[in-house]
Parts: sequence; C-alpha cells; structure tokens
Amino acid sequence: MGAFREPKCMQLRDAGIGIARALVHLVVMLGLVSTGSVSARAEPAPVHYNGALFVSRPLTLKGKAPPRIQEISLSGKSFHGGDLVRIWVLTSTNVAVLEMRTFGYGRALVKRGYGRFEGVFHVPLLPPLVRVSYPIAFQFIARNAHGIAVEDDATIAVRSSSGNSDMNYFTFRFMGAFR
Repeated sequence: MGAFREPKCMQLRDAGIGIARALVHLVVMLGLVSTGSVSARAEPAPVHYNGALFVSRPLTLKGKAPPRIQEISLSGKSFHGGDLVRIWVLTSTNVAVLEMRTFGYGRALVKRGYGRFEGVFHVPLLPPLVRVSYPIAFQFIARNAHGIAVEDDATIAVRSSSGNSDMNYFTFRFMGAFR
C-alpha cells in the first residue's frame, strides 16, 4: 500500500501560505524598526548608591520623542538577605511606565510625578548555612505612551551574613560539646 500524497495544487497552496506569513512578519518587523518601537539602549544614566533624591528636574520631551532615563538612585551598594532596596529613578516627562526587571520577573515602579518613579525590592533570603556573595542586576525599561522604549541597568551586591549570627553561635556551642 502506498502512502497518501496530497495533490500538487495543495502542496503549492500550503507553500504559498507559508511564504505569505513570512512576508507579513518581515513587513511588521520592518515597520517596528522604522517607527522606533523596538527597545534601544541610550547613553547610560548615572547610578547613585547613596540614596540621595534628585536635585535636577525631569527633561521635558514631547509624546513621540524617545524617552530617557536620566538618573538612578539606590539606597546602597551592598545588602544582606532580607534587606529592602529603595529605588528612585528620574526620567523624561514623556515616560508613561517604568518597569524594573530582575531574576526573570518584572514590575512597574510607582509614578510619583512627571518623570519621577520609585519602588522597593526585597533582597531574597538564603539558607543560614549558605555563605555566598552575589550580584543582583536591575534592568530598567522606560516606555512612553506610543510604546517606544529605552533601557538601562544598575547592579547591587548581596553579602553573606556576618559571623555573629545566632546560627554560628549555635554551631560553635554544638561542636564544642563534642571536644
């Protein structure tokens, strides 16, 4: 018995649909690139690690202009598990939403005024016996009302717990009992 074969006209029709879909995707992507809707990286904004609020004013831009991230301020440079990182971002006035991404998820920062956003990040806890320091990278994505986006990054360091924790005291006392 022979295998079922589609007629030649059906094969050509399916190939034509595939080519048409590919052309549509190409035209859509070219349209997005030409309108500037694809995320772009502008010049890096200065990152302040002292938690100081901004003295400068937000840059005033029209609606269709690409947004700008002007400054990023974090409450510190190194943290321990369980700490809160306070975040302030100064952007141009045409930014509608500012998203912060880290560890594979994102959240919108709270808009406090034209070009002023803030939020907090809870540093994850590690088990008490794990003594590892690691960096956390924040990616900030600013979008205007037309979908044009720019992005910028900031990094903090997470330090392991100090040597005077209760777990270390317990381990010392327990191990001392076996001497």
